[in-house]
Amino acid sequence: MFEDLKELLIASTSAPSKLSPCLPNATVYEQCRSMYNQTIHFTEKEIILFKFWKTGKLSGMAISVFIIFLLCLLHEAIKGLRLFVAKMHYENLQEQRMNRAVAGRSPSIGSNDTLLFAPILKAASSAFTVYRISQAALYGTQMVLAYALILVVSTFNGSLILAVVVGEAVGYFVFIGSPSFEEGAGC
Repeated sequence: MFEDLKELLIASTSAPSKLSPCLPNATVYEQCRSMYNQTIHFTEKEIILFKFWKTGKLSGMAISVFIIFLLCLLHEAIKGLRLFVAKMHYENLQEQRMNRAVAGRSPSIGSNDTLLFAPILKAASSAFTVYRISQAALYGTQMVLAYALILVVSTFNGSLILAVVVGEAVGYFVFIGSPSFEEGAGC
């Protein structure tokens, strides 16, 4: 272990190392410093999310900025779709309750077995509805996109950060509109 550390120290103060494919003529220190630059920069060479998604020219960065902008729009569209589906579901439930109240129906009472297992059956049947499964799938997709966008921001590339911020703002404007101030609604 100490030999490796000693070798690294010698390599960082001596001749250029051939470890990094990005900076072949730089010392180990310069390679590490350039690879883990945690200041906002506007360079064209960047690895985004995956090793195969590399930019090397201005055109590659412009295409990547556009793709990230579209991912932000998709993220906000999924969020808007979840809110729309929830609102429609809530309105349908309210309408069903109103129809039952107008009809004067009350829940039917069955045998003692039905009364004994009713809470369990009700919980099991309400847990796996099409509405809940679709909401969970949409939420999972939304979270995958959100965490991918967080990783894009963590590249510290100013162009990509601006693409995320502008994309989220435009997506919110297009798909969400304005916050809902109804009871129980979150921003």
